[in-house]
Amino acid sequence: MPIIKLTIPPGMRRNGTKYQTKDRWYDGQLMRFHEGNTIPVGGWQPLPDLDTLDAVVLSGGVPRGAISWQGTTGGAFVAYGTTGKLFSFINSLRDITPVGFTAGSDDSSFSGSGAAYGTGNYGNLLYGLGTAGAGSIADGDVWSMDVFGSFWVGCMFPADSILYTWDNDPDNAATAAPNAPLATRGCFVTPERFLVALGAGGDLRRVQWADRESVSEWTPAVDNQAGDFVLEGPGRIMAGRRSRGESLIWTDFALYSMTFIGGTGVYGFQKRGGECGLVGSNAIIPIPTGFLWMGDRSFYQHDGYVRSLPSDVGEFVFDDFNFEQRYKVNGVNIREFSEAWWFYPSKLSVENDSYVVYNYVEKHWSFGRLSRTVSVDSDPVLGFVTMVDPAGNVYLHEKGIVRQDTGGVSQNPEIESGVLEIGDGEHLTHILQIFPDFEGVDPGIDQRPPGAIDAVLGELFAAPYPQGEEVSSGTFPMTEPTAVRINGRQVRIKIQQIVPDSTPPWRLGHLRLDIRPGGKR
Repeated sequence: MPIIKLTIPPGMRRNGTKYQTKDRWYDGQLMRFHEGNTIPVGGWQPLPDLDTLDAVVLSGGVPRGAISWQGTTGGAFVAYGTTGKLFSFINSLRDITPVGFTAGSDDSSFSGSGAAYGTGNYGNLLYGLGTAGAGSIADGDVWSMDVFGSFWVGCMFPADSILYTWDNDPDNAATAAPNAPLATRGCFVTPERFLVALGAGGDLRRVQWADRESVSEWTPAVDNQAGDFVLEGPGRIMAGRRSRGESLIWTDFALYSMTFIGGTGVYGFQKRGGECGLVGSNAIIPIPTGFLWMGDRSFYQHDGYVRSLPSDVGEFVFDDFNFEQRYKVNGVNIREFSEAWWFYPSKLSVENDSYVVYNYVEKHWSFGRLSRTVSVDSDPVLGFVTMVDPAGNVYLHEKGIVRQDTGGVSQNPEIESGVLEIGDGEHLTHILQIFPDFEGVDPGIDQRPPGAIDAVLGELFAAPYPQGEEVSSGTFPMTEPTAVRINGRQVRIKIQQIVPDSTPPWRLGHLRLDIRPGGKR
């Protein structure tokens, strides 16, 4: 009785056909690969306001920015920005929107006529069909936030672009930084504690900084270190981040370093890489070795050098991408699992409804559907990664086993392989039984609703050749060996959780098949 093991390496591969991605996972939803285990991602729960005990909901527009930080006296804070409001969260949500704040746009918009590059989804028209300059895209608004010492600084651009500071007092609104230029492309704080305005004064390539430790002294003088610099080359500034011993500034075309040199120049600037631009201002993810980011058609990393990041799913992701709304991409590092997550709008959506994940330690990829516009990495207030949906509902992620948005339906994990060749690939093979390697759902514990046979089911598909008609084994429980009795030269396996919420955590190991060799027909 020959029994073979189906060994599928971690991660998904989606570049090509199902046969080209043979012996790999091809599709899935809310699944991860960690330390040799194939497991569902954790659940999420609404963030409670500890004063009212109600679930926290951000109002006044679509959430487009967030940050968490520690105060100097041990307090911990979170700030959330929507297109119309600014909030702080300590134990409860407080509105700290600045007086006179100009609300922004929830979406990007196209103006003009014709079909200039970038006005629609990639591949909608033949290459070169559009007329350059026939129209333009006006990005919607996004928040840029950082911490200056122990205090919040930030701005929402392009509609408002005023640089604000906040003193950590929930009874006080944020206020405009005195004398600061308009920061039309965001802001950040350098390692040397200089506050930097990007796109200063409306020049989309100008970098301007205030005197050291100041939020109000922006005019250069012999007794201060305020200054400015205009980056050379094409493109507009997208974002800036402080790093070890330097700061990095991304445009939509290149990456630049900003290094403290002192003297009258204060900062020196150097181009670190070209054709590695940033797709959206919040698409940068810090990891222990540097930064990862999403570009227009590729992923990149910086660990002292700029490198392209090969992706097993990039072709699928960027073919399913609404480039008109690309500024909405946001990223987060789920450190517990060494995962970089990017949320993006698919081609049939104007809002983030999809995600792609890179495990930067184990070097594999996955993807799925989940609508999140803002994410906060391991925030010190709550101890969990927090994410926000387009309606402003804030969730604690990787908490519990419930995977349901407010007012929505449960989202069940599932995973499906590409083609798995069996036998020698020439002869048909008779598949008699499947032996799951599965644990976590105890069939002796009745946690399933009436009528559910099992919480997690498998299904095997067999075919004589790549384009041949598939035959299904029918679904079977993953808790015991099952007779299937189908024939083929190749198989695919699908595992899906069919019972929401009450299902305990589970994991999938190596599956085994009981087979018999057959003929060529």
